[in-house]
Amino acid sequence: MTNPLPLSIIPEKQVEKQSSEALWEEVQRIFAGFERTAFTKELEAVFNNLHDAELINALEATRHTGRPGYPIKIMWHTLVASYVFDIPTIEGLIRRLKGDPFIAVLCGICSESEVPSRFSYYRFIKKLIGFQTLIEKCMADTVTELKKRLPDLGETIAIDGTDISTYASKYKKTNSDPNAKWGFKKKGENDKYVWLGYKLQLLADAKYEIPIASLITTANVSDSVSLIPLLEKTKDLLKDEFKPKHILADAGYDAKENYRYIVERAKSIPIILMNPRRAKKDALPSFEHRAEYDGSVKCGWDIPMVFWGYDKKQKRLKYRCPIVCGKEGCTWLDKCSESKYGLVVKIPITEDYRRYCQIPRHMKKWKVLYNKRVSVERVFSRLKKDGDGKLVNHRIRGLEKITLNSLLSIWVMQVKQCLFC
Repeated sequence: MTNPLPLSIIPEKQVEKQSSEALWEEVQRIFAGFERTAFTKELEAVFNNLHDAELINALEATRHTGRPGYPIKIMWHTLVASYVFDIPTIEGLIRRLKGDPFIAVLCGICSESEVPSRFSYYRFIKKLIGFQTLIEKCMADTVTELKKRLPDLGETIAIDGTDISTYASKYKKTNSDPNAKWGFKKKGENDKYVWLGYKLQLLADAKYEIPIASLITTANVSDSVSLIPLLEKTKDLLKDEFKPKHILADAGYDAKENYRYIVERAKSIPIILMNPRRAKKDALPSFEHRAEYDGSVKCGWDIPMVFWGYDKKQKRLKYRCPIVCGKEGCTWLDKCSESKYGLVVKIPITEDYRRYCQIPRHMKKWKVLYNKRVSVERVFSRLKKDGDGKLVNHRIRGLEKITLNSLLSIWVMQVKQCLFC
């Protein structure tokens, strides 16, 4: 047997090829010995908790006869890996697979030549767009599995929207993304933010900070008109598993139709901040005693009355005389009521769902619940990762592709939460 030539006289490309092949063989040997690194353990755990069997079977059923392409499972797992490791581009994913055999082998790739091409990924993503409904169903299965481990998941939910910019120049006259629209929002009193693209409406659990469902719209769609479609969509996906007690939202969702839907259809309690700009437009209901704009009640002597509970059968809020309840400052008890129980005012919430909530706005409990709304903002922060998350760090244009990108980002986050439950 002849001795191998010294490296000094072997062409450089041949040396690289031999080193690469040796590296792949070494990685396969390591995996055969059940040795795992930290990030491969995480990726393997994500694959095992995806609940994607139905999706993979549906994708494989679309394979036509002829020249066989790359296996569906390899294409799907490598694409999921790009969301686990926040790889923004397909080219970046291919480089990572070729340069990191640990990830490639875990995805089912046995050699560098088996790494799919970028055109294969483009075709695969185009195919995935047609399966978005099934992807959302698989995501709902993930939430259902989470609910088995966390029985109180979804009791208190928070809703909010965030911006997603398109990968198109906003300075050119001809927009390369015809679906994208301009969005506007305020950050503080004098700071304004404008972006070209889309908006992600997210419904998340306020206790565990887990995303449950989402809705993608263009950036010019108001938050207030997105709440009902998002709740309807979540109800269709989760069926009886979705029964929230409280629904939290900021002033952007302050609309009468939203309150009515939450109380009458969702059978929940709306905890929504009132928009002060609408105070002048809405007329106050007429009562014998003065009702403030925030729903609080004052007696005829301009003293705040004491909230005494909510009657579920009659759907009424009950208020009692403050002096009878131990409050000070009133000397006109005999002029209001001859009863020792004191003056009682009952207000039907059907008079104005927006102003009269089952938990009045002036109560401490309402404020405690509303403060939990920041949970959905923390979910956005984890998805975006200061601009490095795949949700916003992408090279994508078009509503369909942005929707797919958002769904996969949220799905991977849901699956990661399964690992810690």
